[in-house]
Amino acid sequence: MRVIGLMSGTSADGIDAALVRVGRRGVGLAVRLEVFRHVAYPPAVRRRLPATADGAPIGAAELGRDVGE
Repeated sequence: MRVIGLMSGTSADGIDAALVRVGRRGVGLAVRLEVFRHVAYPPAVRRRLPATADGAPIGAAELGRDVGE
């Protein structure tokens, strides 16, 4: 089975994505990394994210505008 994991860490510098293959190995699991990618946030998004951590609302439309910068 293939699984994609996504996360944005506390550094708020971007999104990390990993595609892994998970299978059985004896009584346990075998996990193999197939692809890893880091996508940096655009500067406007990076400037806005710390406020959201303090509870400031941000909508998808606002983020979409910021991504285009």
